[in-house]
Amino acid sequence: MALEQGVVDAIYTQSGPFQHLQEATGKFKAIEDLSKYPDWTLQVCNVPAVITCSDVMAEEHPELVVTFMKGMINVGRWANEHKHAAAAILDKQTFYLDVEDTYRGIKNIDMVPTLSPQNLAAIEIGKDFMLSHGYIKNDFDVHEWAAPEFLEQAARELLEEQWQKATSAKLPEAASELQASTRRLG
Repeated sequence: MALEQGVVDAIYTQSGPFQHLQEATGKFKAIEDLSKYPDWTLQVCNVPAVITCSDVMAEEHPELVVTFMKGMINVGRWANEHKHAAAAILDKQTFYLDVEDTYRGIKNIDMVPTLSPQNLAAIEIGKDFMLSHGYIKNDFDVHEWAAPEFLEQAARELLEEQWQKATSAKLPEAASELQASTRRLG
């Protein structure tokens, strides 16, 4: 590691998880926690998490993209309603210390995918940083790249499915006697 070998004097990591691992070695100490500042742009690292697919999938199989996004919306809704359970699942694949530490990391996060103006701005900040430092070679328009039509279609389909389920649950089953005869009233 460049920091341990003295090649660099400091590194930036996404606060909580990696800080714990680094400090657990006894060799490193956090010198700044950007999450303590009110300026959200200082905290743009790998957030928001970006869901991507290939252009081939988007162009040739948009129905798969929409289906995947419907799943991500449902998972996000479930995770928002069951933060401790979601933390227990996420802890198995993160670098947090334990489930409670993972919970603290996600408790204020909306887990439902969204292309909110703030999320798009955060992605643009990250993209501009990578471009200006040579990590990516080609500039692009984040708003065009984001392809909101998939998320919008997924949300629309979920809403329609919920509407169908809610309204059909209230309708009585058609009885064969009602279908077999009619009777004039009045």
